[in-house]
Amino acid sequence: MLALAALLTLVTPTQVWAHTSLTASAPANGQTVTAVNQLNLEFGAPLRLMSVSLKDDAGQDVALNFKRSNTAKARFVVPTNAPLAAASYQVFWMGMGDDGHKIEGNFSFIVNPTAVAVTTAPTTE
Repeated sequence: MLALAALLTLVTPTQVWAHTSLTASAPANGQTVTAVNQLNLEFGAPLRLMSVSLKDDAGQDVALNFKRSNTAKARFVVPTNAPLAAASYQVFWMGMGDDGHKIEGNFSFIVNPTAVAVTTAPTTE
């Protein structure tokens, strides 16, 4: 009987629940940008985005035009209600995977309107 159970375990398909993660964002984690009027979040697999909140460096909530997602997708655009002022910001997000598990994370960025973009000149040899 034990051998039959072991055999059934080997031949019976099992579902593996893999949890997704944030694979990209704009602004990117740790990035300094000159202006922001929306947040772009990209996940490794579709999920339902349940909440997104934004806090400034004083810990104050910053208003976003976020609507909870009823359908699973991998990319989300969350507009800000107004362009963000110069400050450090932290984004907190929470989603629901297809398996019903809560997935959450955060990232931070800085808005500095006077930041100079760093570019690398092509080299010629």
